[in-house]
Amino acid sequence: MEVILPNLVLAGFMGTGKSTVGALVAQSMNRPFLDTDTLVEERVGMPIRDIFAIQGEAAFRGQEKEVCLWTAGEWPCVIATGGGALLDSAARSALEASGVIVLLRCERAALLQRVEASALRGE
Repeated sequence: MEVILPNLVLAGFMGTGKSTVGALVAQSMNRPFLDTDTLVEERVGMPIRDIFAIQGEAAFRGQEKEVCLWTAGEWPCVIATGGGALLDSAARSALEASGVIVLLRCERAALLQRVEASALRGE
């Protein structure tokens, strides 16, 4: 009998490595990798920074919630959530019900370096 494990959902502040770790873990588990930030960008057709600038945070959070609800139904997979994705109770509940949520953390100095480097790249 084949046992199918639940989704693995990675959460944490921006720069903690959700996308990087998620892709590596998905590859090692031979599972699809879904990055909610990337999915929102593809769905809207613009980078997140532009969504915030043009449509506002509320519009971004609405798209993020819809993407989280969709990814929760796609299993088994590895999901990297945006830094604020779990603040929405419906998104959080759906992702919790779909699998295991792992909170990634990072040393403060490394996190600052990563976020600064991302800002310099315009991300």
